[in-house]
Amino acid sequence: MTYVAPDDDIMFRELHCCRLTPAKCRDRQFADRSPENDPGSLILVRLYSKIAKEEGNPMKQTIYEMGLDQTPANFVALTPVTFMARTAQIYPGRAATVYNDLRRSWAETYERCRRFACALVQRGVGQGDTVSIMATNIPEMFEAHFAVPMSGAVLNAINTRLDAGSVAFILNHAETKVFIVDLCDVSANGTV
Repeated sequence: MTYVAPDDDIMFRELHCCRLTPAKCRDRQFADRSPENDPGSLILVRLYSKIAKEEGNPMKQTIYEMGLDQTPANFVALTPVTFMARTAQIYPGRAATVYNDLRRSWAETYERCRRFACALVQRGVGQGDTVSIMATNIPEMFEAHFAVPMSGAVLNAINTRLDAGSVAFILNHAETKVFIVDLCDVSANGTV
């Protein structure tokens, strides 16, 4: 069997297994792969049609697509939030965060993220809001990357080396609802 690559500008219509003839190939680049040139072989050919899109004909389902609508039994979206919940369930005692002398397991980190997300929701943070954070690579920054999406908001991580004017512009442009700052970093850096 031979696979023939598709033309980029033509929409996929259906998959057929057939014997090609020069008449079927017409001006296609795979005319030399017809049964006359390769006797006795079946050639797997993808037929493409611009007409299908123009006529509005739906693409036929293959046997592998029939009866496989997305359900909780066969499809789960893997997002960072679901990844953390799954990891905390499967590996609750394994280390998730190691920072100097601090060690936190996945179960502890997941619980902290859930409490952090709950605190954001209680402050009125919801779907589509922006939560900005300015901190170095500390465990709380790691937790914010999970907790903020858990609350439905968008995380806006701001570089700690920016000057006050740039930080103010970013906060205004992002329409920040909550701004989280690592005070230890600010006092050492003197940025804000």
